[in-house]
Amino acid sequence: MMKKYRCIWVLSVIFILLFSLSAISLADESTLKLLPDLDNFEHIIADGAAEEFDSETLYEMINGGAELFLEYGFEKAILQSYKNKQSGDVITIEIYKMKNYRAAFGIYALQTNGKITPEIDNSHSMTGSYTTYIRKGNYFISISISRADKKMMDIRAEIGRSITSKISGKTDKFDLLERTKDICDKPEKIFYFNGEIALSNILSLNDSRPFDYREGIYYGCNNSVFLVFAPRNEIGRKKMIEETINNLTAGKKYEIEQSKPSWVIRSNKQVIYKISLMNGVVVLEIPLKNINPD
Repeated sequence: MMKKYRCIWVLSVIFILLFSLSAISLADESTLKLLPDLDNFEHIIADGAAEEFDSETLYEMINGGAELFLEYGFEKAILQSYKNKQSGDVITIEIYKMKNYRAAFGIYALQTNGKITPEIDNSHSMTGSYTTYIRKGNYFISISISRADKKMMDIRAEIGRSITSKISGKTDKFDLLERTKDICDKPEKIFYFNGEIALSNILSLNDSRPFDYREGIYYGCNNSVFLVFAPRNEIGRKKMIEETINNLTAGKKYEIEQSKPSWVIRSNKQVIYKISLMNGVVVLEIPLKNINPD
């Protein structure tokens, strides 16, 4: 009887292991399937095998920039190169699977310098001479060509359509953007950040220490920049206002004018910062002339 139960236990363990390995294999395969099917592309061939990267190996793919992806929330990446059969020109595809829509949006915005085009088919895209950037679902995609002629551009566009057709456009709700998108009329730039690495890549605040926030959005408008900070909780919101004022005025002879729910910080009667609460978030307004370039 004991041998019978031992046999059943061993078989159960083997079944669980095989199921787990199968699930991992399917997950990997589904990501790789985003790459273009070469049967549909007569002019290109694979230039080596596809390379896969996780959070432990991402540094090998983008040395010096991996920390930013990890801060946003990175899961997996694929790198694959192709060659034009006739000219030998190279096409390089980078596909990054991020943890959610906001993380993919954040990377996309940084790569496009905050130029957010209207969504088409639940995705964003921007194309330059050599590189196309795409954000769809939780994915950020970069497709680069070594020579910017019409043939290579057409192939690049076709590859982009092939990849995005395999990605679901369904996304989680971007609540912070929805609550604050009317902060100014037609912002010239929009960035999303959820940590100090991303924020420092967007804007250098000369007089501040890190804010206690969960996530934030940068809006670049005609005459001002608006930094929207979502605090971690109700207590954090009150604390953030105090810390924001203290950090921005530390060691400075600034005048602080309070007119709830707003605070104005001046120097020699000139407005340096405005701080306010809006729809449950903290808004820091900085006149463009006061911004310190990186």
